[in-house]
Amino acid sequence: MEINRAIRQVINDTIAEARAICGSEGLYQCMLYNNALQHPEIGRVDREVKIKLHNGKTGSLDFVLTVGNEKYAIELKAGANSYRNSLKKAKEVDGKHGANKTGGILKDLDKLHTFNRLRNDYIHRAIQVCIEPAYMRRGFENCDIEHYSAMAKEQSIGFVYGTPEYRDNARWFSTGGDEIYDVSNESKIDIRETPNFDFNNFDWRAYFTEVATVEPKDETFAQGNLYHCLRSSGLRETQCASEVFFHFAKKPGSRAAYWLPDMAVFDKDFDGRFHLGVNRDQKRQNDFEKLESLEAVIEIKGSKSFNGGSIEDKIRLLNDDIHKLHHELRPAINAQSHLEGIRREKSIQYLMVIADASPELENYVREVQKEYSTTVNTIWAGDYVK
Repeated sequence: MEINRAIRQVINDTIAEARAICGSEGLYQCMLYNNALQHPEIGRVDREVKIKLHNGKTGSLDFVLTVGNEKYAIELKAGANSYRNSLKKAKEVDGKHGANKTGGILKDLDKLHTFNRLRNDYIHRAIQVCIEPAYMRRGFENCDIEHYSAMAKEQSIGFVYGTPEYRDNARWFSTGGDEIYDVSNESKIDIRETPNFDFNNFDWRAYFTEVATVEPKDETFAQGNLYHCLRSSGLRETQCASEVFFHFAKKPGSRAAYWLPDMAVFDKDFDGRFHLGVNRDQKRQNDFEKLESLEAVIEIKGSKSFNGGSIEDKIRLLNDDIHKLHHELRPAINAQSHLEGIRREKSIQYLMVIADASPELENYVREVQKEYSTTVNTIWAGDYVK
């Protein structure tokens, strides 16, 4: 299977960026989305694309990228859940449930195989991408790579395995042969770097305008576009992430549930360890390093279900996020910072970003902007786009 050069570049760039990253799977999707949007040869980038499977059920493809008369479906497995490698978890799902359960590689291959068989005006190609997170024990052994790549080849699906922290390479398996690319020298679009984030100087109009051009699906569409705009403004891949894990931010009465911000922004000196996975097997908390560099905590609302809901439902969901920022994350971060003896030159910014410009929200927005003026900054699309 011949892979378009632009598609290969986007995937290799994402693997190159992952060299210093340990975060949620959603973060790696944001990274690939950002690289696809930046590449001038990618004509269209679609996320969470619905596809009807052979058993009559409906699945969603992580990405469909369009280049000329070709469409590439991409399924991505990467990242960590707390200190657990997502690739290891995917193997467990496959062992217990086969292709019947979401979360495993076999389910991804099933969706990609279905996409490959579609017939229309485009040439359809499919790629499974698996990336090992940095600072963690590997999720795949050599036998796993051979097993999954062979299964992909049988179905004319490309298989890419990235081990950026270990060898700075991406291994590409396809029906045309196996190749190894050195991603340490991958050329990326040059953008200026900025030392820190300031919501007052951020181009919110550009962000909300971009969101308005994308069909709203789940909340990842607004999250991914914010990540793209943050990176385009000059932040490095080690400075911003979705669903950052703080060990101290545990939900009351729970042993395993935590308050995870939709997005967090860090200073230029942070190393990209957004989750616990450090020192290979050891479960070491790195809350101190994250708190010392933390600049902003962001909640985002904007999706098909949210935008199409009643005003009562919208207000309820927004109140939940503001409560999370003001009453849960902010006090927990302040208390832990005091405990760790962290002194800040400027306060952490807490932002509620509403990517829905519906006029019916204006009265509510003005009320919360006034009530939480000293703690939570509410940024509303209606103030920037109509």
